[in-house]
Amino acid sequence: MTFHKTHACAGCNQCLGTSNLRNSQNYDVANAPAALAPGLRPRILNISVNATANGSLDSPRFHFAGASSGHLYNLALKIRLVAVFLLKVYIPISAKLLGYAPTRWLGWGENLPAGVAMQWSAWCSQPGYVLNALGSDVLLDYFDQIRKPILWLTATDDPIATPENVDDMLRLYQNASVTRHRIDPRAYGLKRIAHIDFFRTRNATLWPMVTEWLSQ
Repeated sequence: MTFHKTHACAGCNQCLGTSNLRNSQNYDVANAPAALAPGLRPRILNISVNATANGSLDSPRFHFAGASSGHLYNLALKIRLVAVFLLKVYIPISAKLLGYAPTRWLGWGENLPAGVAMQWSAWCSQPGYVLNALGSDVLLDYFDQIRKPILWLTATDDPIATPENVDDMLRLYQNASVTRHRIDPRAYGLKRIAHIDFFRTRNATLWPMVTEWLSQ
């Protein structure tokens, strides 16, 4: 059973920051399996920034695809300048003028409440990502208690989850047992994996490496 979480809600302007949203997501994901099937121990699959939302989840195994920090200056050069403009100029201005950041038309998920958008911009502006918010915006975290196995997959054509940004995110999981692989799509006859395409049906040839690992 897979519970997929996004980094933003569907335009809910009541969310003031990702710390609030993060806590509410963790509660739902942690409790939904028990409510649906008592005794079930879920395997947690995460894509991208959702890897920051596991601090209170009980799972025997985790799988991350394209998970990394979003530090702007570790991004691949082909998107770095655009990302700097969007996160340092577009988001602050639109959040101030409109009360939210209109990111949906850019293909970046749903529109972001102003607090969420500004927090995301701040996290991406320096190394550490969510580490910089622990103890302030994020009051409770359990990352140091996660000692479960993690399969951490990224792609060579991912401009966000670069090796440097993966290293940055791994600082959250210093006590976990991490198996890390970087996948070249050409080795599997695929055109593109990039940042969030691992679970698209056109890339289904990759899925057995996850299902086999989760079944162990």
